[in-house]
Amino acid sequence: MMLWNIITLFGEAKLWLILAISLLIIAFLKRDKKLAIDSSHIISLVIISGSITLFIKNLFKIPRPCEGLSFCPHGYSFPSGHTLLLFSVLSYLYFSKNKNTLLLTIFLIITLLVAISRIVLQVHRIEDVACGCFLGVFVGFIYSKQLSKYVMYLIKG
Repeated sequence: MMLWNIITLFGEAKLWLILAISLLIIAFLKRDKKLAIDSSHIISLVIISGSITLFIKNLFKIPRPCEGLSFCPHGYSFPSGHTLLLFSVLSYLYFSKNKNTLLLTIFLIITLLVAISRIVLQVHRIEDVACGCFLGVFVGFIYSKQLSKYVMYLIKG
């Protein structure tokens, strides 16, 4: 069980924001435009995915399967925010022009393990995770095809 608790941490929005903001700072210090752009996209995806997750959770208000137990996280169950976030970033990476096969493979494995961890830890039902997966793919696709252009415009000025 301890391993699943560690794996599930890789889906935390706070972790991704800290990582992306740190990379953005490094990018500015090194004047690495590509890293700055990639970091900005990850920050945007975390914000978009989190907003969609909160909206849907508060719309449906489905309780978690662990509700009432001491280990149960606060908030509603549907959809899985961890899964939505990771699948949106994975899909963005997949649909973007610069594909790195090794990075995609590693990220896919992490994303699948986090999705499984949410069910194994009994904080989500399979339909919560499946919906998070499908919404994440949709968000990543739409972002890569349309919204990323606006982020690029803001960065380039």
